[in-house]
Amino acid sequence: MNKRRRSNRSGGGCFGALANILTLVFLMGICGVFAGFFALYLNPQLNPIAELRPIIVPTVAPTITPTITPQQLPPTFTPAPTNTPVATPTLLPSSTPIPTETPFSL
Repeated sequence: MNKRRRSNRSGGGCFGALANILTLVFLMGICGVFAGFFALYLNPQLNPIAELRPIIVPTVAPTITPTITPQQLPPTFTPAPTNTPVATPTLLPSSTPIPTETPFSL
């Protein structure tokens, strides 16, 4: 009997190796972009574009203000007296109407 030996290789040839190399290049590129964004997140001064760099505002030294500090707290606000409420009559509960048939036509 003539038995042929089957190989486990796919018929891709060069295309399979090229696809693997391109996949590796793209994955490394994605990792590089992620690392770049993470580095910019940690240190915004690494941004190469000068217009987009955050402005560093110098801290302001505290100065003595001419505001007078009171020796004691001011008196609390006393609310003005309001009009006393007048008793209003409470309405008696009304009875619920009995449902009736409503004619309907289109």
